Amino acid sequence: MGNERRRPLRDADGRSRSYAMSIASVLVPYRGGASSDAALGLALALCRRHGARLTGLLAHGRSDASRHFPAWLSQSARKTLIEAIATRGQEIAARFARRVEACEDIACEWIEAEGDPNRLAGGLARYFDITVLGVEEHEPLQELALDGGMLALASGRPLIVVPPSDGMPSRHDLGRPALVAWDGGRAAARALRDALPLLRDSARADVLTIVTGRNVAPANESVSAVGYLARHGIEARQHDREAGRAPVATQILHAAEEFGAGYVVMGAFQHPKLAEELLGGVTERILRETRLPVLMSH
Repeated sequence: MGNERRRPLRDADGRSRSYAMSIASVLVPYRGGASSDAALGLALALCRRHGARLTGLLAHGRSDASRHFPAWLSQSARKTLIEAIATRGQEIAARFARRVEACEDIACEWIEAEGDPNRLAGGLARYFDITVLGVEEHEPLQELALDGGMLALASGRPLIVVPPSDGMPSRHDLGRPALVAWDGGRAAARALRDALPLLRDSARADVLTIVTGRNVAPANESVSAVGYLARHGIEARQHDREAGRAPVATQILHAAEEFGAGYVVMGAFQHPKLAEELLGGVTERILRETRLPVLMSH
């Protein structure tokens, strides 16, 4: 018994059934800007491809703002700020509704919640398979601002960060092969696992390792990121590149463009977030500079 090989599960038609998790629910923290619109468009395509339900979220700090007004602020000024947050929230909700009204084939809902936006979005994301967020946008009302890095840390779920699509809805395509940034670390392993439902859509990927001397070396070809993907029916090529003068984040993004990747898969914050912010770490730089969607997990 102990030496028997485990046979793969098979569907009724005889095809091998994947052990990969599925995507049934997608959360989009929506703020109404260009990046949010790109994230929503990508999320709708993802829901359509996987038959998932979409939830739009407006997380705002209206109640937090009223609790933290400085003592010297007049009552009229307090009222004006609260009204501005409410008006902005109504505009964002209406914009979301206009963009999903034509998607009758996708189950959609809209929810609002009051409190710290990052804490709220991070907590709610734990009840969804994946969260799709537009990159950090200029938001004059800080009570509506969100930080992608904080969501990746707080949620315990995969996060796709999406830059603006420059008016081209088809620019971001998760059906194209991905570039997997692989250093053998815990966060990279988590991201690789979390990305399986997306990676299987194209069945191909490029795995990039920036050789720094701190990488966790694979035991052999089968016990490696490429071998792991192969066991899930995903064809992958390994690319090893020596660390140069360019930052690792820049090398990753350049390689993604070179290989024609549709998106990047990477672990978030292999080092503490504060250290990355102070020293200009890989995750923070990717979030600032990416022109492609990035799936990250911590």
